[in-house]
Amino acid sequence: MFDLIIPNTAPKKVIKVLGLGLSSSSLTLLERLETRGHVEKFFLTPNAGNAIKNPPNGLLIAKAVDVLHSYWREFDAFIFVGSIAAVVRLIAPLIVS
Repeated sequence: MFDLIIPNTAPKKVIKVLGLGLSSSSLTLLERLETRGHVEKFFLTPNAGNAIKNPPNGLLIAKAVDVLHSYWREFDAFIFVGSIAAVVRLIAPLIVS
C-alpha cells in the first residue's frame, strides 16, 4: 500500500514585520534584520537616533508611540529592541481583548 502525499499548495501569507529600536545600540541588530529580510523597515526613537555619530542614509527616526499608532494595523508583527518594561507601556493602550 502506498501513502498519498499531497503537498501543501496553499499560498504562504507574507507577514509584514516592523522593527523598533529604543536605544542607539539596537541599530546594528535592526540593520542585520532588515538586510536578511526579517523586517520590512525599522525606526529608532529620537534619543537613540541622535546618539549615533554617523547615522546611515535613510535612517527612520520617530517617537515610538507615533510609530506604533501609525503602523499598528498595517504590520502583522513588531520586533522591539529595548527594555521589555518600556515595550509593555508602549503597546498596552493598543491591545484590545
